[in-house]
Amino acid sequence: MMKFVAIHSDLEIQSDVLRFRLQRGSTPRTREVVALRNGGEVGLIIFEDWGPPFSFIYEIFVLPEARNDRIGTSLLLHAEIMAAELGRSSIRLTPRSLCEEAMSDLELTTWYKRKGYIECASETGQLEKFLFPSPT
Repeated sequence: MMKFVAIHSDLEIQSDVLRFRLQRGSTPRTREVVALRNGGEVGLIIFEDWGPPFSFIYEIFVLPEARNDRIGTSLLLHAEIMAAELGRSSIRLTPRSLCEEAMSDLELTTWYKRKGYIECASETGQLEKFLFPSPT
């Protein structure tokens, strides 16, 4: 079973790889969440709330030994839920692979598009997913 736990300090992270990712990506404005499967760390979200109307996924990272097991999908869904709980109408990201040998930027972009993300009209290179129907 997957569990998501908010991180308040890099000292809470056991995995050297996840701790490194956290130290590189964390800022005073970000929220960090570690994904646990059967009690063990398997992935990380670094999420930033930019205020209405959207939030931003700064990083989703899955440990190499845990990839291809739908953990990235679970992390992405969790970030979308966090944004929706904040009342944001959309969530954005810039698709950049953190592991080019496992997945290229193009493959990652395709993966996000399969998850409902589209090219952001106002920011070149970003993808966006609308979380609520836009008012008409």
